[in-house]
Amino acid sequence: VDVSVQDAAAMGLKIFVSNEEAVKSIATRLSEISKDAPQRALGPVHLVLSHPELPGEVEIVLKNSYPLNPQIKGAIKHVDGVLEVMEF
Repeated sequence: VDVSVQDAAAMGLKIFVSNEEAVKSIATRLSEISKDAPQRALGPVHLVLSHPELPGEVEIVLKNSYPLNPQIKGAIKHVDGVLEVMEF
């Protein structure tokens, strides 16, 4: 029952990153997840970029929705350059 409730409620992720390599790694993981995961609970992903050369944080809303769940959130947290992952 818990799994079906998790699947039914689409979450969104806001991912705070500090470098370009993290963005590339996240893109690769999201692409792989989209191919392999069931397409039940799709949610939006926002990337928030922080870099000294930027005037502040820059938030990018990705065009596609992705299958998201707590396991995927945990995997993204472990990407080098990911500072924080928040659900919304």
